[in-house]
Amino acid sequence: MSPTTQGGHEAARMLASTRRFMWLLAAPLLALLALLMVTQYRQQHDAVVQGLERRNEGHARELSELVQPAVNHVRDLRRLMEQLWRQPPDHGPALRQALQARQHEGRPDGWTLDGADAATRERLGQLLWYQPDGSAPDAQLLRLAQSFVALARVVHARSPGFVASWLLPADAAMSVAYPWFPSATAISSMGETALYGLAPYRHSGSQERRAWALKHPDIASFWTPPYVDDASALLTVSHLAPVMVDGEFRGEILLDFRLSALQALVERWSGEQAQARFWIVDGQGRILADSAQALSKNERKPGGSGIRVMLVSRLPGGLDQAALDRAAARPGRLGGALDADGHWALLLSPAPGTPWQLVQALPRAALQEAVYPALLPYLALALALLLMFVAAQWLLARRFVSPAREVLLYLRRIAGDVNTDAPQLSPTWMPWVQSIRATFEARLRAEQQLAQQREALRQSEKLGTMGSLLASVAHELNNPLAIVLGRASLLEEKLQGQAAHADAQRIREAAERCGRIVRTFLNMARSRPETRQAVPLNDLVRAAIELLAYSLRADGVTVALRLDPDLPDVPADPDRLGQLVMNLIVNAQQALGMRPGDRRLQISSGIDAGGKSLWLRVADNGPGVAEALRESIFTPFFTTKREDVGTGLGLAVSRGVAREHGGDLVLEAERPLGGASFLLTLPLSGGGSTAAAQAPAPIPDAGRQRRVLVVDDEPELAELMRDALELAGFEVAIAESGAVALRMLEELRVDAIVSDLRMPDVDGAALWRRVRAQWPELATRMLFVTGDTLGPGAAEFLREAGCAALEKPFAPADLVTRVLDLTGA
Repeated sequence: MSPTTQGGHEAARMLASTRRFMWLLAAPLLALLALLMVTQYRQQHDAVVQGLERRNEGHARELSELVQPAVNHVRDLRRLMEQLWRQPPDHGPALRQALQARQHEGRPDGWTLDGADAATRERLGQLLWYQPDGSAPDAQLLRLAQSFVALARVVHARSPGFVASWLLPADAAMSVAYPWFPSATAISSMGETALYGLAPYRHSGSQERRAWALKHPDIASFWTPPYVDDASALLTVSHLAPVMVDGEFRGEILLDFRLSALQALVERWSGEQAQARFWIVDGQGRILADSAQALSKNERKPGGSGIRVMLVSRLPGGLDQAALDRAAARPGRLGGALDADGHWALLLSPAPGTPWQLVQALPRAALQEAVYPALLPYLALALALLLMFVAAQWLLARRFVSPAREVLLYLRRIAGDVNTDAPQLSPTWMPWVQSIRATFEARLRAEQQLAQQREALRQSEKLGTMGSLLASVAHELNNPLAIVLGRASLLEEKLQGQAAHADAQRIREAAERCGRIVRTFLNMARSRPETRQAVPLNDLVRAAIELLAYSLRADGVTVALRLDPDLPDVPADPDRLGQLVMNLIVNAQQALGMRPGDRRLQISSGIDAGGKSLWLRVADNGPGVAEALRESIFTPFFTTKREDVGTGLGLAVSRGVAREHGGDLVLEAERPLGGASFLLTLPLSGGGSTAAAQAPAPIPDAGRQRRVLVVDDEPELAELMRDALELAGFEVAIAESGAVALRMLEELRVDAIVSDLRMPDVDGAALWRRVRAQWPELATRMLFVTGDTLGPGAAEFLREAGCAALEKPFAPADLVTRVLDLTGA
């Protein structure tokens, strides 16, 4: 059989296998679609439920806003009465002149405003004076009543839901009400015939309220159960607050609130949700309003005015007290409280600022009706997918199986040989072939680049090793070099005026030159900013904006500068800081290029509250950065932009520059313009510099000779330091190691310590820590001489200790000056 025939049979078998595979794939795909429909149903159901919960919560807030004026009104009246109770202002004689005495069966029967004209009644309301001893109204109480009515009249004018406001003093048989009503209504509502007959009721009521107020001092006000107000014949609920003056109960403020206002509210809500039923209930489960069946005056208790209709008695379907308890356990959540058959759901939302609750009952069928329309697109999608699947099977078998096989074979060949010949396929498939070739060629180039990077890494490791070696060599060179320089300086001083003085001077100058050469090597190995000078950050921003003005304008970017005009200069490298600012602006411009429409860039600067650092914020309204990528964007070569736009180095380099200056660059969580917001912070003290040495502790007995302990494992260097210090008038002791120095310190009093940093056994750092623990004041008078400032351990220790340091090689005069500073000599 020829290869061509064999290939045809293989293609036929592949085609048949593909068809079987696709039909086997159809069943799981349809099952997946069904699962998707179920998931969508649940998600839509949850969305509808959440919408109902939010709407019910909004209704509860609306209820709270409706009754809040009543609470505020009672609170204001109570505060006014407590402030004015002892010395109410004089409002004039209008109230006293309007009061008229009543007669009952030929005898005096108190005082009222029944005989006043309509305008006076509208202005003063009603005052009932029924003192049992027959005395005339008290003048102070009349002034208090006028203050009460003056405030109540203003509030009632803008609050139609208020029935009446009452002032009921505790120690006087008097009632003040606004608006006016006939006194006969109050008398008949209590089953009496005379006004004086109200006095016992007022007295007993005051005693009960006094006892309650003293028992509950933390409750400023409360709502009563619903009742029928006999004066107005309206269904009412009252808000009551005791009046306390200097801890004593003086009376009470009462506001009658129409239940019809609550009823109108639930009926409106029910009209917006036709199948839902709403109730407003108090803390004991008594109904205040029912959207389906309003409260009736006929439902009040026999022999009284109170109405007690419990919510559980009006629940629909199989809802019961258990369902109410489940709803109360999950306030504001729908679905936990169902009836026995699952036909109804309860939703209970507390009304903020009130002891009331809004209860909603909703048929489960209404929820399902709201969910089903969302599933219709998925049913249509299922049918479309089925038709597309059949068509795709035919198309795939004809146009894709054979070309795909050729591509796979080519892929197998090119994996072993990049130069293999490519198959000639239709224009549809040639891009795939070209892409495969480009991929493997790019892979080859990447392998070559990786090899180059590995070589660069090896070179970098060599440089790091050379840096460490340089630190060790410098230390070894600095010790003998310090001896040569020191001895040459001392010899130069001793030969002053002699013929050999010039030779000693030449030796010293040569040694100093060697020291400068070693120090230059160290400076080359150190990593530190090139320069530090005062830089005006605002000027850098303006310069960058001016440089990029054309490109920003061409991209349609609107720039808003909000720079602090009083921003101080920051110590920094102006070139590197300018590049940082430029990087941030260019990064924002590139991000805005991916956003259509309005493009805005806002740059602001300022100084923090403590005045220790300044900040620069660059914010845009671009697409922003995903939360998961907040730190990744500062990684070198990481970018979210197209390959031809960004390299992934700008933010990494910028953060490095910021931290090199002692500051930081972060991506803020808050986004002022909706896009990304980068915050740069820089210290005003010049970040990155070595911490200042701490001040040495003073030495007592200032008149005696100072003693210095020199600790160095190089005997010749130690002898050099002793000679220099003794010439300066110090008494000097030498220890060849840190361990010997600690033993000497146990028996010898010294005023300062000059120690090498790197020594065997106990080194300078360990010596300082032991001295700090046993002789803390002496620890502040230590000077470290070292040639190893390149090592990170040495620099870190010097920052920690805060002690003075002297780099080798050094001149004897420098050593003497440092020791004089430590000892204060």
